[in-house]
Amino acid sequence: MPLALALVAFLVASQVVAAQEQTVVIATPQTAGIDGRYWDKTFPGAMTVDAVHRSVLMRFPGAADQIAAKLVSGLRLSKATVVLELGEVELGGAPGYTMRVNTDVWKADPPRWHVVAWALRRPWEADEKRGPTFNAWLNGAGYWQRYGAADSKGDRHEQPIGQTELSHAQPKGEIDVTTCLTGSAFGKDAGARLRAWEDHGLLLRKLEAWDARYMRDGNAYEWNVPNGPCGIRIQAARLEVAFTPGGDAKITLPPAVTLDQREATLRADGPGGGPTAVMPTAAEVRAIAETFRPRKPQWMPDWQWQRMEELRTVGGGEIFEWAGQIASGDPARYQALVDTLLACPPRYWKGWDVQSDLLLWYLYRDALPQPVRDHLQAYWRSWLHPDVPGATMFHPHDAGSTSAWYDKTGDWRGNSSFFRAAYCYGMSTMNFNHTASMGALLGGGVIGAKEAISDGRFGLDHLLLRLWAYLDGNTQEMLDHYYYSITQSAQKMFVDFAPGQADRLRGRMILDRSIELIASAYHPNLRRCVHPGGRARTSGVMVEQDGIYSVLHTLSRKGVLNYLDQPMGTKIHEMNLWGHDFPPGRAALQTLPGAWAEEWVAGVIDEKQLPWWQVSTESVRNGFRNPPLWRTVFLGRHYGLGCADVTFGSFPIVAQWNRKAETVRQVEDLGTMLVRFAINTPDLVGTSGGLKPLHGYVGTFQYKNRAIICSKPLADRDSVMKEAGGKLQEMSTNLGLFNLRRDQDWEWYIDGTRVISFPVALKAGQLITIGDGVSYLAIIPLPTTDLGRKDEITIGPGGGGVPDHGSGGRIEPMLISSRSLQLDAPLDADKADWQRICRGATGGFVIEMADSSEYPDIAAFHEHMRDAKVQTRWSAEESTLHVTYESSGDTMAMGFGTTFGGGDVHSVIPPGDQGKMFRYRTVNGEPAYLPTGIERDTPLVQQGSTGRLEKNGAVLANDPGRMAYLQTEPASGTYVAYSIVPDPTATWAFTVPGGMAITADGRVGLLRLMTRPAENRIWVDDAGSPEQGSAFMATALVVRGVAKAPTVMRNGKDVTAECRRIELDGKPAFCIPLGEGLSAKDAEMIPQRLQIGANLTNDRRAREATLITDWMLAGPFPSASFNGHEIAYAPESGVDLAKGWKDATGLKPWKAYQPNPNARPLNPTPPRTVNVCGQFARDDEAVGYAYTRLVSDRDRDAYFLMGTDDCVKVWCNGALVHEHRVGRGVTMDQDACRVRLRKGANDVLIKVTQGGGGWGFCLRVTDEFGVPLGDAVRAEFKAP
Repeated sequence: MPLALALVAFLVASQVVAAQEQTVVIATPQTAGIDGRYWDKTFPGAMTVDAVHRSVLMRFPGAADQIAAKLVSGLRLSKATVVLELGEVELGGAPGYTMRVNTDVWKADPPRWHVVAWALRRPWEADEKRGPTFNAWLNGAGYWQRYGAADSKGDRHEQPIGQTELSHAQPKGEIDVTTCLTGSAFGKDAGARLRAWEDHGLLLRKLEAWDARYMRDGNAYEWNVPNGPCGIRIQAARLEVAFTPGGDAKITLPPAVTLDQREATLRADGPGGGPTAVMPTAAEVRAIAETFRPRKPQWMPDWQWQRMEELRTVGGGEIFEWAGQIASGDPARYQALVDTLLACPPRYWKGWDVQSDLLLWYLYRDALPQPVRDHLQAYWRSWLHPDVPGATMFHPHDAGSTSAWYDKTGDWRGNSSFFRAAYCYGMSTMNFNHTASMGALLGGGVIGAKEAISDGRFGLDHLLLRLWAYLDGNTQEMLDHYYYSITQSAQKMFVDFAPGQADRLRGRMILDRSIELIASAYHPNLRRCVHPGGRARTSGVMVEQDGIYSVLHTLSRKGVLNYLDQPMGTKIHEMNLWGHDFPPGRAALQTLPGAWAEEWVAGVIDEKQLPWWQVSTESVRNGFRNPPLWRTVFLGRHYGLGCADVTFGSFPIVAQWNRKAETVRQVEDLGTMLVRFAINTPDLVGTSGGLKPLHGYVGTFQYKNRAIICSKPLADRDSVMKEAGGKLQEMSTNLGLFNLRRDQDWEWYIDGTRVISFPVALKAGQLITIGDGVSYLAIIPLPTTDLGRKDEITIGPGGGGVPDHGSGGRIEPMLISSRSLQLDAPLDADKADWQRICRGATGGFVIEMADSSEYPDIAAFHEHMRDAKVQTRWSAEESTLHVTYESSGDTMAMGFGTTFGGGDVHSVIPPGDQGKMFRYRTVNGEPAYLPTGIERDTPLVQQGSTGRLEKNGAVLANDPGRMAYLQTEPASGTYVAYSIVPDPTATWAFTVPGGMAITADGRVGLLRLMTRPAENRIWVDDAGSPEQGSAFMATALVVRGVAKAPTVMRNGKDVTAECRRIELDGKPAFCIPLGEGLSAKDAEMIPQRLQIGANLTNDRRAREATLITDWMLAGPFPSASFNGHEIAYAPESGVDLAKGWKDATGLKPWKAYQPNPNARPLNPTPPRTVNVCGQFARDDEAVGYAYTRLVSDRDRDAYFLMGTDDCVKVWCNGALVHEHRVGRGVTMDQDACRVRLRKGANDVLIKVTQGGGGWGFCLRVTDEFGVPLGDAVRAEFKAP
C-alpha cells in the first residue's frame, strides 16, 4: 500500500476509535479543609480526612467546559470516577485529639478504612482568607445552612454518593460520581449539572468513626478501638470521565462566577446567612458564668452548703474542672473547655469518669455551643448503637464473638458495647452493672435511643435494685472503698436524671440503702467506715478518703473528712489521701440537684449511739443461702471490729481504734489491725486492683467486740504450690497491727509482762494485750498444727508491703505470726503429707477489743482478760477444730471444719460447703445469728422477707417471702418503709409509734413511705408498671390513728387537699390517693377492699393452694441473653398434645410435669411452684413452654396472677394476654393480667425464658380483687 494511502487509513481508524470511546482526565483538583474544632479557619489545599472533625472539600476546576465540549461533539457520558491515591494513614495518632495511641497494634493489623463522599450544594474556592470554613462556604460572606456543610437541603445532598477503601492494602480507590453529572437531583439540565459539579464538588470524610477490627475478645474497655481521629491523607486525586458515541446534547453552560463576583453579590444583597457554630462573646461568657455559678439551692440548709464548699475547696475530677471553666466568666477558660470536649473522639473509653460526661449534659448543656452538644451526642451514639436491639448484641466478654462478628460482616461498628445489653442483662461486678445501666439509660436519654433506654431500665430494675441492693443483707462492694464509690456516684445519677418516675424511685431506693450501709459502718470518733472488704486497698482502709466519705460529708452536720486543706494528689504515708475516680469536687456537684439523703440521716452519722452493731447476711450472688454467710460489725466508743465469715478478698477482718478520747483528726491517731493467711513471706499491705491472691482460708465468728478466727491452708497440693511459686517454705496466720506514728508509744504485754524489745517468741494460749492510748486489744493465739517449724508464734516488725496505688514506698506493721510450717529449705512436695497439710492443719486467734469507757486503763483490761477462757479440741474423726471462748459472762462456741473444697474466682469455697467450714456457731448455747428470713439488723434498720419487720416500735407487714426494708431514726422521729420491687405485694401495712397506722387498700408495687408521726406528716413516693394494671391494685393508702388529716407529699407534690376523710369502725381515717386520684366511688369501696385484703392476708396458705400444678412441658429451646423471649418456637404455632412439637432435630412429645427432687432449687420457693430446672437437658440460657386447660363455669372476666423466673409470655385461647421481659426470682403474684374466659375449656400456654440460676413459674386465677375463684374456674387437664 502506498504510504499516503496507509496514513489515510490510520487516521480514519483512529477517528473511529476516538468516536467510539474517549476519556477525559483532570488531575488538578482543588481542595480545602473544614474542621469541627476550628469553626472560622480556612485550610486551603488540605488533603487529610478523619471521621471526627476533619473533612476535605474537593472540586475540579475546568471540568464543566471540558465535559461540555465532549458532549456537544456527539459523545455521551458513560461514567465519571473520582480516583483517590493514598499518601499515608495516621497510625501514630492525630494532632489535637485526646487519644490512646496504639501504633503497634494498628500496624500489626493495618486498617482497611474508607473515604465516603457527599455531593455539595454550595460553591466554594480554596483561598487563605475567603475559602470555606466549618461555618461558611465563603468565609465572612456566605454561610452553610448548618455548620460543617451538614444541612441536607441547603449544603449537601442527604445520601453519600459513594465510598472507597483507601488503605495500604488498597492504595487506590475509586468513587463513582456519574450520578452527579447525569442525575436530575443534581441540576435541571446538563449545563446546570456541569456547572454545579465544577463549582460545588464533593465533601470527603473518613467512614470509620471507630473500628471493631481492633476489639479484643474479653476486653470491655476497647483501648484500641477509638481511632476515628486517625486521618487518611490523600496523596493525589483525579477525575476520569469516560464517553461513548451517540450523544446529541445541546448544552447551555451557565457562566462561571468568580470568588470576587460571589462576594460582591453577597455584600450587595446582604450576607448569605450567618455562622451557625458560634462561640459566645465575652459578655455572653460572663452571663453564662452567672447562670451556672455554684449557688446554694433553696432546699439546702446552711450547714450542708458549708460541707459543699469544703468539698469544692479540694475539688477534683473532670466535671469539677469543666464546671469551673463554665463558671469562671473567662473567655480563655471557656475556649479551653470547648477545645477539650471537641478533642474527645467517639467510643473513647472514659473509665469511671463517665459520670462527668453525663453530668455535663444534664447540668450544663445549655451553657455549651451547639456543635459541642452535637459532638457529645455523637459520643453516645457511638457507644449505644441506638438502632440495634439489645437481644441481638454480643457480650464484650464472649470469647470469639467480637472478632467473629467482624470477620463475618466486616462491620467496623461491631456488635457489642460496654453500655448495652451485656452488663445490663448479665451479672458482672457491681460497678460494671451500675455504670453500664447508667450509660444505657441516661446516655440513651441524651440521644433518645429507645433500645438503649430499655436495656438500662432492665439493668436498673433487675440487677441494681433486685440483685445488688436487696438480694441479701449486704452487697458485693461493701466495703470496697474505691469501687463502691464509683457505684454510689452512679446510683445518684439515676435519682437525679433517670427519665421516668419509676426509674428515679428505683434509684432512690438503691441509694437509700447504699447510704445506710455506709452510714451504719461509719464510726464518728474514728472518722472511718469499719467493715470487712473484698476488692479493697490498704490505703482505702487506713488513709484514703474516697467518694463514699465525700457523700457522708455532705450529710454530716459535723463533717467526716480530715485534711480539707490538702489538694488532690496528696499522699500520706505513701498512700493516696483522696480517691481519684469519685473525687470531692464531683460529689459536691452531684449534691446540687438534690441531697444524697434526707437531713435526718445526719443523726445516724454524727450522733450514732455507741456501742453500735450490725449483722447481715452475705449470699454471694445468692450462692450461699442455707445457711447464709454473715458479716458482723461492732463499734465501741473508741474502736470498731468488722468481720466476714470467709476470706472473700483482701480484708476479711478489720479492726480500727483511736488512741485519743476525741475525734480522729490525723491518721497517726488511728490504729488498724488486718488479718491474712500467708504462704512464705507475709505481706499484709500489698494488693493488686484491690485483690490479694488467696493463700489460705480464714473462717471467723464475731460476737460483739470479740472474734474467734480459725485458719487452714488451701484445699489441695496444686493450689498451695501454685501460690508458693513452686517453692514452699512457710505457712502462717498473721495479724498485722499498724501504727503510723513516728514514735510508736503503744504498750505491749505478754501474760501481763511489758514487752519493749522485739522480736519476741511465744506459745499458743499466751495472752497478748496491747494498750494504745484509750483503746485496748487482746489477742490469744490458738494452737497451730506443727508441720515442721522453729518458732510457733512471733511478734515483731514484718509483713510490710507496698500499698496499691501508693507512691512506691513500703509501710510496715507489727506482725503477730502463728506458723504451721517454717523450713530452711523448700518443702519436698512429693514426700509431703498433703492430706494432713490441707485437711488437718489449723491455726488462728481469739481477739477482743475494749476502751477506756469500759475499763479505766490497760491494767484493768488485762485483769479482765485473765478471767477469759479459751478451750480448743481437734477432732480428727470430724476433721473439725472445736473452739470455745468465755468472756464477760458469754460463751462463744465454734466448730471449724476442714473438709470443704476449693472455690473459684467468685467463691473461695464452693456454695453449699459453708456448713462444712462452720459446723456450728453459738452464743450461750443458742444460734449466734439472725432468724431465717431476716437479712439485716442494726439498732435502726431491719431488712427481711419474713412478712414482718419491727424496729424501735415501727412495724412493717407485707407478704412473707417478699423482701422488705425498714429504716428508723427515733431521735428525729423519722420512720421509712419500703416495698422495694415492682411485683405487687398483697399485704402492705405500716404502723409507727404514737398510733399512726398506714394500710394499702390493695396491692402495691414500688413504694417508699416516710413519716414523722409527731409532726403528722407523710411523704409517699410510688410508681406502678403496665404489668401490674388491674382492679386489685391499691387505690389509696389509708391512714388511721390520727385525729386530723396528715400533711402529705406524693411524688414531690403536696396532695394534702386530695386526701379524703372516711369512717372506719366509727373512727376517722384519711385516704392518700394512689394513681390519678381517688374518686368518691373508690373511697366508698375502701372498707370492702381493706376487708378483702385482711382476708387474703389471713389465708395465705389457701392462696398458695390455688396455684395450678397440672402442666405439660415442651423444651428446651435455645436462648442467649434472653433473646429467646422474642423467638417464636413451635408451641406458639399451636398445641397438639397427641402430635407433639417439632424442633431442628425432629418431633418431640409434650412431657407431664413432675417435680424433680434433685433439681436446682428455686429461691425463694412458693409452695406448689413449677420448678422447670431438672425437667430438660439444660437448665440455663433456654426457653420452656407449659400448657394446661382451665374449665370455667361461665363466660367471665378473670385475672391471671403469676410469678416467673425469668421472662414470661402467656396465651389464653390462642391470644397473647401478657408479656414481661424480666430477670428475677419467682414469687407469687409478681404480674397480673386480665383475661376473658369462655364457658367450658380454655387453653393456657405459658412461655418462660431462662437466663441462669433458678427457672420456674407459678400461676393462679382470681377475680378483680385477687380473690381465688375456687371451683368456678378449675384446672381439669390431666396429663396423658
